[in-house]
Amino acid sequence: MQTTRIPFGIREQIDQACRRFIWSGAAAKKKISLVKWDNICQLKPSEGLGLKQLNLMNDALLMKIGWGLIASPNSLWVKVLLSKYGLAPNALPSTLLTKYGSYM
Repeated sequence: MQTTRIPFGIREQIDQACRRFIWSGAAAKKKISLVKWDNICQLKPSEGLGLKQLNLMNDALLMKIGWGLIASPNSLWVKVLLSKYGLAPNALPSTLLTKYGSYM
């Protein structure tokens, strides 16, 4: 989950199993939900259970890896990835030039 984008269908199946487990105690059983899944995924101070949405977590972890590639180009894991995939050390951008500071 941290290094690859999970396909949409797989994410939906995992989310469905999580929802069924929360409502019925088993991933295979189906019950009527009493609260919207979006409300359950809210933070605890906002009266949610604090569960993470899989698609948001996957995107955040991928962005974290991308930031690490750019922010610390001299670290060992970046050098290993560059040599594994045959990229030159200058293949990564040294800065991100955006109007608003984010690509999102």
